[in-house]
Order: sequence, then structure tokens, then C-alpha cells
Amino acid sequence: MEANRKCPKGLNKGEVLVTDAYNLRDRGILKVFHGSLLPWGGYESIAAIKIFVAKCLNLATEYGMTSIAFPALGTGNLGYPHKSVATAMFETVRSFMEGSVYTSVEEVVFNVFDEKSKEVILGGIGTVVAVLFE
Repeated sequence: MEANRKCPKGLNKGEVLVTDAYNLRDRGILKVFHGSLLPWGGYESIAAIKIFVAKCLNLATEYGMTSIAFPALGTGNLGYPHKSVATAMFETVRSFMEGSVYTSVEEVVFNVFDEKSKEVILGGIGTVVAVLFE
């Protein structure tokens, strides 16, 4: 696997690893951005999400990508609160889009798969470019 070859000891906190999307290319996915989060720890965890999302948006621009999708980071086994994560991600995307002199990113998709994430998104946490419910 490309990720294991590029980073055999795993990712350090704050690192982002970019790999090819391989068999996802037929769905229009070109690259996969990998990150590592620690279990929920309050403010530090939210700061880590903001840093990760910002790095991904910058990398998407470097690669000339027009869209990027994010899951509800950390809200599964790591126990991050859905509302805190959604707020942090929306704020980071908004700040990036408003503050960028140039970005190729035109669309940010938030993929949400669980009921709690859907409730938070539909509750109007922020302005979303696109939300994909599966």
C-alpha cells in the first residue's frame, strides 16, 4: 500500500499524507489525504481538526483540485462531539475561502453517514457548499 510505503512508521500529529486514489478514480476521486487524530481532548482536538482541514485545502489548491470532500472527522471511535467538529470544519473552510487570494477549490463537500451528524448539519451550524447524505 502506498501509504505504508511512504510513511512506514505512521503519521505524526499534524502531518498530512497524500496518496493516489487508485480504484476510486472511476468515481472522480484523484487523491486521498490521510491524517492522524488523537482521542477527544477538548480544545487541542478542535485545533488539530482545524489544522488538518486547512492543510488539506491548501494541498487541494497545490494539486489544482476543484473539489474536496471531508467526513465528520473524529466523531466515530475517537469520540469528538459532532457539533464542535462541524463548527470547526465550517469555520476553517469559510476562513480559507474568504482569505485565499487564489484557490482552485470551488466546492467543499461534507460527507455525513450517521444520524447525529445529519442532525447537526441540518440544524444550521453554518453555510455548506454541498452536503452528501448516504
